[in-house]
Amino acid sequence: MDIVAESKKQKTKTAREISPQRILVPINFSISSKRAFAQALSLAGKASRITLLHVIPHTAESDRNISGLVASAKRSLTTFTESSRGDYDLSIRILVRTGVPFQEILAAAEENNIEMIVLGVNESDPLAGIELGHTIDRVSRYARCSVLLVRQSE
Repeated sequence: MDIVAESKKQKTKTAREISPQRILVPINFSISSKRAFAQALSLAGKASRITLLHVIPHTAESDRNISGLVASAKRSLTTFTESSRGDYDLSIRILVRTGVPFQEILAAAEENNIEMIVLGVNESDPLAGIELGHTIDRVSRYARCSVLLVRQSE
């Protein structure tokens, strides 16, 4: 009887046990990243925390005005969050980093003990089914946590 009781206990998991508690959503302000954020909101439990990350790639121009670009990205992320979060009452953290996007996404996931990365996939490219892009490819290969790719709906 103990085996049956233990089996039933394992089948009835709470929403907290099923929902990832720490979710990272890289945002590039595209429609696909908005869909990824919406998916992360629907996956999150009440105790979950979502981190929105925008990465500013290094360029000669960004190196000259990095503080202005970071401030602008934070404002844009705040506006993005307010317009996209709907009725969800979750902890949402905003993060802006500079560097190589896939490296910064992986580093942020490690530093914040992320359980799931939710990435939007833009399928407007005819080769999108074969080549998901440099950043998505690298993140999905090297992340130590689960990675969910959210495709555009038809």
